[in-house]
Amino acid sequence: WDFGNGITSTARDTTVRFISAAANDTVYTIRLIGYSEHGCADTFFSYVRVFPGPVSIFSPNQNIACAPFNFSFTNNSINADTFIWLFNNQVTHIGNNRPDTLISTDSTIIEIGLIAVSGDGCPSDTSYRSFGTARDPIAQFISSPDSGCGPLFVNFTNQSQFASTYAWSFGNANTSTNTNPNSTFIASTQNDSTYNNQLIAFNWLGCSDTIIHPIIVFPNPD
Repeated sequence: WDFGNGITSTARDTTVRFISAAANDTVYTIRLIGYSEHGCADTFFSYVRVFPGPVSIFSPNQNIACAPFNFSFTNNSINADTFIWLFNNQVTHIGNNRPDTLISTDSTIIEIGLIAVSGDGCPSDTSYRSFGTARDPIAQFISSPDSGCGPLFVNFTNQSQFASTYAWSFGNANTSTNTNPNSTFIASTQNDSTYNNQLIAFNWLGCSDTIIHPIIVFPNPD
């Protein structure tokens, strides 16, 4: 026997394992030479075709995002012609491309699976990916004081949650990126002045939340 894969045998019957290429069919030429007791020989050829197994590969447009976010998927599977998509291990779609998945809430993790099936009868292959949305920050702060006669010096106490960086705008042309900043507000000559103090809180991913509290500055009497 010569099996075309580097393996030979002199046994009457034998079993041989054939390996497929990664992406294409592989054809092995099998040669059997039979000898009589007098040394006469006859040769017979046959062929074995080995199909490559399917490989399930897909990727989302982003692994983690700020909610709401519309996740889309690219199917990069090979050696397959039927695709079964799973959502949290339940079949939700059959087709080459899965419909986009909208995640509207923060702190949500889902698992998407893809079963790649070959029409050649090879065993299917399944891959899984987990992705989702980060926890949104919650912006909050206290102004102390929140009103008074000008010039008014105000301390800001940051009470934001799930945030790591901050952008302050005090409505008086001053800004800050400190966690707990302060600023001075000037009174007008006749009327109360309202300054809208804005805090934007960002988490590690860049998701943001915004809150605005006013400061009222009273004019001093002449």
